[in-house]
Amino acid sequence: MSTASIRFHPEGPGGAGLEDWGPLSPEGLESGEGAQRGRFFFEDERLGLSAGVWDCTPFVGKVRPHANNELMLLLEGSVTIEPEGGVPVTIRAGEAFYLPKGLRVRWRQPERVRKYFVIFDGPEDAPAPAGVPTLKIDPAMALAPSTLPAAETLFGPVPEQKGKAAFIDTTGQFTIGVWETTPYHRRPVPFPRYELMHILEGGVTVRGPDGAGETYGPGDTFFVARGMVGDFEVTQGLRKIYGIFIEKPAA
Repeated sequence: MSTASIRFHPEGPGGAGLEDWGPLSPEGLESGEGAQRGRFFFEDERLGLSAGVWDCTPFVGKVRPHANNELMLLLEGSVTIEPEGGVPVTIRAGEAFYLPKGLRVRWRQPERVRKYFVIFDGPEDAPAPAGVPTLKIDPAMALAPSTLPAAETLFGPVPEQKGKAAFIDTTGQFTIGVWETTPYHRRPVPFPRYELMHILEGGVTVRGPDGAGETYGPGDTFFVARGMVGDFEVTQGLRKIYGIFIEKPAA
């Protein structure tokens, strides 16, 4: 097992299976039971940051503020998000979407759903969004040049890299978007942030200090926690959806 990255699996860590997380609270439901199962791949209560897999039977939720900032990658089923004052958005297996904390929505799930998620709780006094954002992430969105890695951190030449944020939470710590790069090989260093990566095109190999590694290709999802040490090698280019958390020091 690699110590430099955490591979996501639909059946939880190592494919060991999901745990019974019980039914959703009846007070929040219009119909259905919402029997839940899930597992965490990463959880830090101090940061209010977690990442995992969630499975649930059909239900329709009442219109209510979403409890946190959340990036979701749908693995099975479909769900329609009905934002108050906005146009309903249907997400199907293979698609990614996000919900900002405080956005008032109805969650309408006609079938069993399984998803990967990254959640940042955010502060209790975070303001609700001023409007209704796009919610669904367009994997083909146009990108702009992004900050390049320093030459001294690389084996070989500096790549070309582009990205675009689809969402930034009110604290500026949690960012969701799409990013791409030409081939490059980064030297082993402690990872400077927390990041979920879902590969759209190309691939990457992430190796730990012991040389053990994981190779990820299209459709794969993995997580790297701050401080994990490893080198990243992209041999044929890479395009990904990302969810990044960078903690800001308290004022």
